[in-house]
Amino acid sequence: MQCNIVICGYINKGFDGQLVGVEAQIRSGFPGFDIIGLPDSSIKESRERIKAAMRSSGFKVPQQRILVSLSPAGVPKAGSSLDLALAMAIALARSENKNPDAKTIKIMLAGELRLDGKTVSAPYTYGAVECARKAGCNYCIIPGEKGEHSSDEHVLTADSFLSAFSHITGIINNSDNALNSYVASKRKENVLFSDILGLSSEKMSLTYSAAGFHSLLVFGPPGTGKTLLCSRLHRLLPQHTREEQETLIRIYGCAGLEIEDPSAAGSRFIPHDCSLAQFVGGAASKSPGEGALAYGGVIILDELDKYSKKLIEAVKDTYDKGYTASSKSGELTVYPARFIMAANMNPCPCGGLGKEEKVCTCSALQIQNHWNKLGKAFMERFDIRIPVSEQNTLDLINEESLPDSYYINIVESAISRQKFRFSDTPEIKYNGHVRLYPSALKKFEKEIELLKKLDLVYGGTRNMLGMVTLARTIADCHDRDSVTEEDFEKALQLRRYGTGDYYWRSVNFDHIKIMRNKDE
Repeated sequence: MQCNIVICGYINKGFDGQLVGVEAQIRSGFPGFDIIGLPDSSIKESRERIKAAMRSSGFKVPQQRILVSLSPAGVPKAGSSLDLALAMAIALARSENKNPDAKTIKIMLAGELRLDGKTVSAPYTYGAVECARKAGCNYCIIPGEKGEHSSDEHVLTADSFLSAFSHITGIINNSDNALNSYVASKRKENVLFSDILGLSSEKMSLTYSAAGFHSLLVFGPPGTGKTLLCSRLHRLLPQHTREEQETLIRIYGCAGLEIEDPSAAGSRFIPHDCSLAQFVGGAASKSPGEGALAYGGVIILDELDKYSKKLIEAVKDTYDKGYTASSKSGELTVYPARFIMAANMNPCPCGGLGKEEKVCTCSALQIQNHWNKLGKAFMERFDIRIPVSEQNTLDLINEESLPDSYYINIVESAISRQKFRFSDTPEIKYNGHVRLYPSALKKFEKEIELLKKLDLVYGGTRNMLGMVTLARTIADCHDRDSVTEEDFEKALQLRRYGTGDYYWRSVNFDHIKIMRNKDE
């Protein structure tokens, strides 16, 4: 063979599905057909179906012992979508001789076979195509009539096992031109803010959050873009260092998952029905939970007030420690879990507060209870708390907005400053990491002295720590060596909301009460 063929299959596991490696070996011994790798009864029953389909297509089924291995071996597999991949692995088992110097071509085959060798069309095939793209397969072969998906040269259709084998033969004979990976041809650049109208001050607040690794709370009426803003935060974060990439790959590997791009910061959307065990310890014994899977990225808490108190407490505890710890398997299992929290919520139970054309039907007590459900301690973990008001979209259609590169350059510049500042403390990368290592506050002696002189009302050690580090991040974003009084005032403005100062208050800085020890 001119190349090494790697056969993969597909199993339907929710929206994303999962790629399955398929290997076949023909061994001496009594005739038999064994499938290993946690197959369910539907896969085991496919043995006779595959034999009949191969014979009907003119292929001779080996009379020796056939062993087929499905990987990853520790993940249960179900369904009939592996038929085509299993049959192809057996057909290639005799002729394939691995050459370490030859090129490797990764091909996914997804489809059920009938006894006459024809493929059975199924709706999951579109999921298989997307799974093949994410897994970096060179080709994807799915059931269908000839000519379907012809616009994409990497997606091939086969109405029978014989047709699929013909595709494989053609790929082998043209292996020199076969290595344009499907994943590379389909990858698109992520859009940051260019498709979001207005919200210029909110975009800048997200920039501060990403530049210093500060958690963010966005609140306002429904439909103002809160969730959209939170979903874009991870795209502002810089690429992971090599050490962070290795850590992330290890975490995902412990969960039996493959990460598409370990160099890029990701986000984990936490559903409202996520349990404490799922967040801290994952589904299987000793596996990482959602907190660890968000390492180096963003956890999105949508409609923050709808989460259970136990889950909120778990998120807060993990955020403070920088790791998850679970003992459900009988022994303590620890995973690193540094992340930014990007949360959003309505300003009141009915969602009408702050909308000009809508009347809020909530009482003052209901609004107070709405906020108090989260607890003051949890709210203090958000260094940035910003209200989002309704905009007139029609007035913003022709308005020019700053390019994405503007915000990205600000973050990169700020991180360069922090890299120099924390060069002797490798465990700290951002200003926001100082909350995990309070001893690093000695690097902020000048900022603390200025805060004392201004005597700003911030309350408590944790709030003081948040004020100092956020003001330092704001100065870094504006390329200033020293933190100014305006930086502290901006930090105070960004931190003021959420506990006792609610949405309907003015957001103008003139109305923020600042106490200074000087004569007026």
